Amino acid sequence: MACGPFNRPNVTSCLRREAGTVRPGDEATLSWDPALLHFLISGNPRPGAGTHPMSGVPLGVMTEAALVAGGREETGIDVLAYANVTFRTPVPADRAWLAWARVEEVKERHVVVRAELRSPAGQPVYAEAILGVARVVEGKTSSRLLSGKALESATM
Repeated sequence: MACGPFNRPNVTSCLRREAGTVRPGDEATLSWDPALLHFLISGNPRPGAGTHPMSGVPLGVMTEAALVAGGREETGIDVLAYANVTFRTPVPADRAWLAWARVEEVKERHVVVRAELRSPAGQPVYAEAILGVARVVEGKTSSRLLSGKALESATM
């Protein structure tokens, strides 16, 4: 079975209040072509059978938006620590989606991010989530989320 080219989510916007730091209100929006989801749900046997693609893939795309909002490249935040997800309606496998995320709170060991998965028109909202994203150093969540001045200004 062919499994065609699958694209990573595309960052369509990223609003950062201050370069090199993560602050409440920082946001990111990603667009995503559903070709991978379509492939996963049509496969027989279905790869990744332990997690249904209609929940795992949307969570992954919202996580990607949360990591971008958390400034992955600038801060090293690159891991999902926890997720509380509510699916409002089935996620379509034949249409593009947008994943939006906004930093709600910066804590010492992680960043709390609110995320939504929605149609490009903004409605309907397919899923909502509160995600904790973190930086991991040597197998542990780093106690210093950011370094130097960025940490000082983010926690004040």
